[in-house]
Amino acid sequence: MLHRPEHTNGQEEMLALLGRLSAGVVHDARNMLCNMVLLVDRVEALLDDEDQDQRVTRGFDRIHESMRDMNEMLSSVLEVAREQPALDRLDLARLTEETLRLVRPTVRERGVRLQFESQPDIQIHGLSVQLRQVLCNLVLNASEALDRHGEIQVSVSCHNGWAVLTVDDNGPGVPAEQRARIFSPFFTAKAGGSGLGLWNCQRIVGEHGGSIEVDESPLGGARFSVRIPLAEAAIAA
Repeated sequence: MLHRPEHTNGQEEMLALLGRLSAGVVHDARNMLCNMVLLVDRVEALLDDEDQDQRVTRGFDRIHESMRDMNEMLSSVLEVAREQPALDRLDLARLTEETLRLVRPTVRERGVRLQFESQPDIQIHGLSVQLRQVLCNLVLNASEALDRHGEIQVSVSCHNGWAVLTVDDNGPGVPAEQRARIFSPFFTAKAGGSGLGLWNCQRIVGEHGGSIEVDESPLGGARFSVRIPLAEAAIAA
């Protein structure tokens, strides 16, 4: 079961308003995604199978996969708002690897190298689409902070009953005076940023019984560390 954190009155009113606004956005966005799926299907049908390039096929596959994930993500927002959703047993290492495959082209286009390492078979209880949101947000944020030839390292391990996901980069990092506020709603140091991405990451991780922290990375930039209870630890609790 997801853990619902308590908020102060001011935050609660602000987040309630945000929730009401997002409900309409979710509805419209889901309709748009359905139309996108139909469009892609039609374009694929028009292509000559004999001349179809394998790279085009892989590209369409990724588009389909991304749109399915987005649709599941939007659906999960409505589901969480209505009731407590059931958690699945997930392999965090596999989930991370699959998610990185989707964001890798965007990261590569920015001239950033993305590396991944993991211990095998790290089982947790969670909502896959929400945890994908967290990872995508952390990796894409890191890539936006880097110049060409930058580096991002993602790792998954387990320690003392916790699954630990870390995202390191060799960018400018997060100043110490901003670390205490970086997960607050509407706080952003990025031009044009909404200030909701990292807040949402903290909300999702907290509802999974975990925590997220930012510190200095051994690479010289920022390190975001996500801790979620292992499935065995969750059962024992």
